[in-house]
Amino acid sequence: MGSRGPHIVLVGLSGVGKSTIGRELAAELGMSFADLDELIEQRVGATIVDIFDSYGEAMFREHEARVLAEVLARDEPAVVSTGGGVVLREENRRIMVERGTTIWLDADLDAILQRVGEDKSRPLLAGDAAAALGRLAREREPLYREVADLTVSAVCNDPSQVVRQITSHLQGKGAG
Repeated sequence: MGSRGPHIVLVGLSGVGKSTIGRELAAELGMSFADLDELIEQRVGATIVDIFDSYGEAMFREHEARVLAEVLARDEPAVVSTGGGVVLREENRRIMVERGTTIWLDADLDAILQRVGEDKSRPLLAGDAAAALGRLAREREPLYREVADLTVSAVCNDPSQVVRQITSHLQGKGAG
């Protein structure tokens, strides 16, 4: 992974498969796995939905930035699954670029909507999920593009296929 840090950071919209693919990728590469949303829930002692409801998105983003910085400061290489909005803060984008190889898991909005359906654990998709997802995509995709070392389509429903694409690329670049 060259002069960058040892981590592999997965970014993309909510519901694209970052956690599922991240776990499988970490196992394939023999690396540890860190899911930022799970780590935030453990730290705060509440679900993501409850954090948003009780403290608001700004407080969630504070926790997210702190946990991201802590995970990426570790020397042990890890595959890191981020929340969809992690790219909104410039400091997060900077540290991801400095401390790892960032992979944007991209999928068309229809595929994501089929996956998330009526999932109530995604507070920013509450209400009209299609409209919300479209707005989030317009806002975040330029930021995903900015940090991504690699963009991989996650449209297929087979995480193993996505993992193979990623590992093939990493091995071609001399990593992994």
